Amino acid sequence: MTDVAPTSTLAITMALLSRAVARSATFQGGVGASSTVEAERRVYFSETGFSDAHQSEERPLAVVSPVLETYGLIAGGESNVLRPSGTLFLYMAKDVPPSMQGDTWRDRRNRDLDSMNFHGGVLDDVAALSASEPSEGDPVIEQDGQALGELPITQLTLREWGFVSEGNRPSLGYWSLCIADVQWGDSA
Repeated sequence: MTDVAPTSTLAITMALLSRAVARSATFQGGVGASSTVEAERRVYFSETGFSDAHQSEERPLAVVSPVLETYGLIAGGESNVLRPSGTLFLYMAKDVPPSMQGDTWRDRRNRDLDSMNFHGGVLDDVAALSASEPSEGDPVIEQDGQALGELPITQLTLREWGFVSEGNRPSLGYWSLCIADVQWGDSA
C-alpha cells in the first residue's frame, strides 16, 4: 500500500506538527523510539487517535487534529495576499508509572512532576523546532515539489492538563493528558 501524501494546507500543517512531535527528544524517549520515523508511529490524526488513547495500552501517544484554518489578508491595495494560518489541537497521553499511583503526598507530587516533565518537555521541544529545518532521515513533507521545514508556530497554549482513570475499565490504566492549541502561520 502506498502512503497518501499531504497536499492541502490543512493536511500539510497536520503532517508538519506530527513530525515535530515525533522529532521531540522527550517524546522519542517516552515512546522508546530511536528515530523520528519510529516515534511518528505513535502520533495519530483526529478520531483514530482519541479512540487509541482511550483503548490502547500503548501510551505515550499524541493526537493532532484541526481546530481552525483561515486565510488572512496580509497586504492591502492592489496586491492583496491571503496567507493561511490556523490552530491545531495537540492531545498527548502518558501512562502514570505504577510506583506513582498511590495516594500519599509524595506519590501525587511525583506523579504531577513526571507528567509535567513529559508533556511540558514535548511542548518545549516542539516550540524550539518551530520553522527549523528537519534533520537528515526525518520524513520529507513537500509542497509544490519543495521540501518543507517545520511548522511556523506563532503561539502554543496549554488548554488542559490532568489525569484520566477509566474507573469501570481499570485494565486500561491510569494516565496523564495534556491538551494544547498550536497556532501557526506565515510570519513573512
